[in-house]
Amino acid sequence: MDETVNLEELLLGYNRIGNKGALAIASNTSWKKLKVLDLAANRVGDEGAIALGRNGEWNQLLSLALFDNEIGWKGAIALGSNSTWSENNKIDLSGNMKLTEERIGALVACPVVCPGILMI
Repeated sequence: MDETVNLEELLLGYNRIGNKGALAIASNTSWKKLKVLDLAANRVGDEGAIALGRNGEWNQLLSLALFDNEIGWKGAIALGSNSTWSENNKIDLSGNMKLTEERIGALVACPVVCPGILMI
């Protein structure tokens, strides 16, 4: 029996998990109650962000902290395009140096494709 099936919060910020760790987390299909996922400052790049964005199981996810990583345009679009996550989902991508101010503005202004993108 999977003891993590009722997991609602996973706080792994500042652990340097990188893309490899993000790929492993993204492949999880048993955390159906996950509401908060903190992967801040973990050296996650586009590869990891795209994998997270493809997860179709976390339909209760409300908060995804990915600030201070290495995510670029492709990863941000993949995250913002996930249609499984809650409409109230907030994705914090602040501090990702590969996202220029112009591209951040485009993501924030794109409520149909990227309704939950939040830049602080």
